[in-house]
Amino acid sequence: MKITSVECLILDRSFPFILVHTDEGVTGIGECFRRQPAVTKKIVEDLLAPSVVGKDPTQT
Repeated sequence: MKITSVECLILDRSFPFILVHTDEGVTGIGECFRRQPAVTKKIVEDLLAPSVVGKDPTQT
């Protein structure tokens, strides 16, 4: 199993959700808190995602 993408959804002003998608159709869901969710989204998608895409989610 490999991570294919990571995305950050902002559903409420203060609760970004992180979705980790795999090549086997499994999607992990997590949440985080930050006063500026738009900054969290940028960090997750521009910095975190490139460092984990292609890796085994059970080893990351």
